[in-house]
Amino acid sequence: MNKHRLVCLAAFAGFVLMAWGVPPIPTPWVPTHSDPQSEDYAGTSSCASCHRKESERAAGSQMGRSIMLPGQTYLDAPPLGFQRGPYAYTLDRDGNARLTVDDGKRQITEPIFAMIGAGEFFQSYLLRHEGAPYRAAVDFVTARGGLELDYEADPPHSLEEALGRRHSENYVRNCLACHSPASVTAESIDFEHRPSGNTCEVCHGPGAKHELLERTNNPEQVGIFNPGRLSPADESDFCGQCHTTAAQMRAQNAKGTRSVTSQPYRLETSRCWNPGDRRISCTACHDPHAPIVRNTAAYDSECTACHSSSTTNASRQDKATATCPVGKHDCAGCHMPKVTVPDTPIVYADHRIRIAKADAPFPE
Repeated sequence: MNKHRLVCLAAFAGFVLMAWGVPPIPTPWVPTHSDPQSEDYAGTSSCASCHRKESERAAGSQMGRSIMLPGQTYLDAPPLGFQRGPYAYTLDRDGNARLTVDDGKRQITEPIFAMIGAGEFFQSYLLRHEGAPYRAAVDFVTARGGLELDYEADPPHSLEEALGRRHSENYVRNCLACHSPASVTAESIDFEHRPSGNTCEVCHGPGAKHELLERTNNPEQVGIFNPGRLSPADESDFCGQCHTTAAQMRAQNAKGTRSVTSQPYRLETSRCWNPGDRRISCTACHDPHAPIVRNTAAYDSECTACHSSSTTNASRQDKATATCPVGKHDCAGCHMPKVTVPDTPIVYADHRIRIAKADAPFPE
């Protein structure tokens, strides 16, 4: 099976598994399971009035750019073309985002209602044709600076099939459940009255009550959820609602490099994983309000919070926190190797922290 497809299937399978009985985490707010009313949300601008720094940084992060709607511009680029046999594609990603496919005799042009992904590696497109949702047959692939066939693109037998794969509304809901959770309600998808993308209120919960309490100077109640106060184990499951939890991955019986698509699962298979130690939690290394830091050496201070002469007690013979005898710089570059999942442009940092030997088989 195409591994690019597995990236999205892993997330979809997570929702299916929870429906079969893998429960959501025991917190008062779970982005992918809660269904508040539209009026419960305060909106990003309200959050920014007090938390401007966090709001501005989050807007430029990969999470903050998880979806683009018509009228928004994340990728400043001219129209793109792609030829697929007799079918010519033209993708416009400006304020009137649209896809045109032409077979030389006639053409179909449809507006794009959602651009999925920040475009750091690739970006896919959702549109409607004759009322039905389609996933476009072409993606923007950043490394190539142009369009390539989407992993779902079947050999077309008509202009309509060349446009992309037709889907159900439920498919769209499953996509947006992680790329724009607050927009998905029990009855519909609402970009107009509810936050789109992964904004403040996706992780912290609806903020209207919090805003009211702040304005009325009621310090005894907070009215907002802070995932930063979760235990490392619960935090792993909280982030795993979109990054696939360890329990979901185990239930899928994931094998091989496919498993690196779940950072929580790989982290929890590390020898040094401790569900009660904040030094090895998701947010110990990653600031959810900021873009991902790609320079692996920048994480050295997080590594040495455990692995240093001051934290290692030789008498304990604690190999899990031993200092590295080889190097003192760029720890993650060696101990969290990059893994390329075949047939996808995404390169993952394997979150199973270990002594990685070049000739060793991939650790399950």
